[in-house]
Parts: sequence; structure tokens; C-alpha cells
Amino acid sequence: MEPDAFMIWKRAPFFVEIQRSVYSEKVMNEKFMRYVTYYMSNEWKQESWQPADKKVFPKIILITDTRYNLPRHSGVHFFQVQDIKQFLVFATKTREQKADSPNINEIKINIG
Repeated sequence: MEPDAFMIWKRAPFFVEIQRSVYSEKVMNEKFMRYVTYYMSNEWKQESWQPADKKVFPKIILITDTRYNLPRHSGVHFFQVQDIKQFLVFATKTREQKADSPNINEIKINIG
């Protein structure tokens, strides 16, 4: 897997994929599986940016105008958005929801 960017935002790691071309379902599934393979390898736990007390696999922000039907995996989470502004809106809503309801563990992002 080769993300277009890596960032740490609000102490959370993210891989960023900027997908401006339209890829087939097969190609996107292969891309997804490369992230799963990396996750399963546990190599990410040795990265220099990892906190010493808790290892965290980065979420993947997929910036795209195309909605891909990606498989699910318990350790690999894609957020599909049209631009980073849309991601920030979702992230703000998630933070607010968590503050109101501490039992919420994650956000489901659906764009149509």
C-alpha cells in the first residue's frame, strides 16, 4: 500500500488516498486488501509515530467523487469523502456525538 499522504490530526493517525480517477471495483478491492495485508503484518506497530502506550492503525481518508463499495474489515476503516472539508464536518459531528453520548464508538459515513 502506498498512501498519497500520512498525517496526524488531533493525535489520530490517518493515511490519505486522493482518488481522482475512476477505478474498477476489482482495482479498489486490491487497494483495500493491500491495507488489510499491512494491518495484518503488524509492521505499523513499529512506526516512529506510534505512541508507546497504545498502538493505533491509521484510518484511511479516501478523497473521491466516486462512491466505492469497499469490503469491511475490523481493523481497516475507510472514510469516503468528496473533499477534506466534508471529512472535517463529519469529524466535528462525531466529536459532538461522543461528547453527548460516551457509548458511541465510531461514525458511519455514507455519501450518495
